[in-house]
Amino acid sequence: LVVVASLAISGSLGFYIQRLLGLYTMFPSAPVRYTLCVALAPLVFVVSKALAVLAPRWWAWSFFIGASYESAMLIAVLRLVTLYLGGPGQDLEVLSSTPPYKVWAVQPFCCCW
Repeated sequence: LVVVASLAISGSLGFYIQRLLGLYTMFPSAPVRYTLCVALAPLVFVVSKALAVLAPRWWAWSFFIGASYESAMLIAVLRLVTLYLGGPGQDLEVLSSTPPYKVWAVQPFCCCW
């Protein structure tokens, strides 16, 4: 089952990752690099889990590789969001540019009024 799942994920993400690698070679920039790190995450997770199943002696290393890549991917997601908001120095300026939105300032049973 793990082998079939890894082949299915590899087949579906293969074209997408190939396109991202092509973009990174044409435009080597931080957003493309972070997006590539996030896009490769399912493939790395499947390979590390399949390695744990196929080679039980290496289960600790495979889980370590998966956990390390997961932390790197989360850092990449946070940096990507920061870049989309305008960079490291401008993220709070973008968020504070609009007035506060009152989430709880809605009448009860708002769909009935």
